[in-house]
Amino acid sequence: RSGVDLTIELPVPMVQAVLGGSAEVRTLDGPVQLKIPPGSQPNSQLVLKGKGVRHVQNPNRRGDQYVKLKVVVPTPSQLTPRQRELLEEFDGRRPPPNSPPPSSPEVSPPSNTAESAEKERAADEVEKGTATSKK
Repeated sequence: RSGVDLTIELPVPMVQAVLGGSAEVRTLDGPVQLKIPPGSQPNSQLVLKGKGVRHVQNPNRRGDQYVKLKVVVPTPSQLTPRQRELLEEFDGRRPPPNSPPPSSPEVSPPSNTAESAEKERAADEVEKGTATSKK
């Protein structure tokens, strides 16, 4: 509590933080549904306006209730094999099922084979230390 404002922590499953959803939150007036926006980050705060403590001098005014999101990441032992597979696919460690194999990059042939051979010979001479300068 900070003055008339309240702060609570709400555990949110990782998938719900990513995709969004709603969760029931307890307030002084009873439970309310809180909308969790897609892409919510760990420790971000959402505000329930007017759900805090009443002001002493003006009981018609109330503080706010802050909801700090605690994103819960499952441990590997909590995942099913399919969930693990989907996470690996999402991470790029595994190709999606029924996807075509990756294609090899196309290599274009040298434009002038005589010029390429001359460059390769010159590079070999430099590497061996037998290069001579042309004037």
